[in-house]
Amino acid sequence: MRLPGRGAAMLLMTFDTEESRDKLSYLYKTFRRPLLRAISRFVSDSHLAEDIVEQAFIIADKHLEKLDVNNPSATYGYLWRIVDSQYKDYFRRTRREPSLDEIMETNEETGSDFGEGNPLEEIIRMERIDIVREALGELPESERRVLELFFVSEMKYHEIGELLKIPTSSVGVKIMRAKEHLKRILVRKGLTE
Repeated sequence: MRLPGRGAAMLLMTFDTEESRDKLSYLYKTFRRPLLRAISRFVSDSHLAEDIVEQAFIIADKHLEKLDVNNPSATYGYLWRIVDSQYKDYFRRTRREPSLDEIMETNEETGSDFGEGNPLEEIIRMERIDIVREALGELPESERRVLELFFVSEMKYHEIGELLKIPTSSVGVKIMRAKEHLKRILVRKGLTE
């Protein structure tokens, strides 16, 4: 079997057995696109998104025994945690917050005084995003997973039901409960009422 993608040859070279190669090939074909869709919601650079996902599969190769191809929900969750960790690590290493002076210069270049480009509004927006990410991290794994599948991976109810092995009719209820829980956390953090 041949893995598609830019890092495929490198991935194939890391296998000890044909069984492990076939297992990762199956996982790659099954989960690569959903993971790319999910991370692309956070990363606008498609090459960076591809690199993050491929790095996740390189890491997964070292832990193939933990991945059960018969449990796609757990496998997707495990792979997503690796992708999310790679994303956070990348931005921790490379992230440099723009200084207030840089924001002001950008604001002057665009000729904007208020609204989009307003430095204070931009700072508030970035803080809100951080609060929402933190709140998502406080959700139980099952609730966070269903929200990620629906909002980040943009999966349909029946797809989520198949992946999580639950009735499609239960998916909407799980999403609603997870959103309510997230809202309670955001209220507690003072982000919403």
